[in-house]
Amino acid sequence: MTRHWILNCDLEGMRDLSIPVRVTITSGGRISSGPTVTDQRSGATWRTASEAMLRAVRAAEPFDVPDGFETQEINFRFRADQACANR
Repeated sequence: MTRHWILNCDLEGMRDLSIPVRVTITSGGRISSGPTVTDQRSGATWRTASEAMLRAVRAAEPFDVPDGFETQEINFRFRADQACANR
């Protein structure tokens, strides 16, 4: 998903952001619920990064899931410092 997360790493405070997300993935690798940012904050940089992250999750669908994978809710965190590391 990170390769789909397009950020303006030069925005002030961007590299400090860590965005928690919840999404439900089906056994076929499709999104059945979410993605949802689980800790909303204010500010233009936060809004820009979180909206870009939601687009990235949707763009990564369908997900490559292992055989026997069952539909489940997954919580993860997008770290802008890692996404901006090579920029």
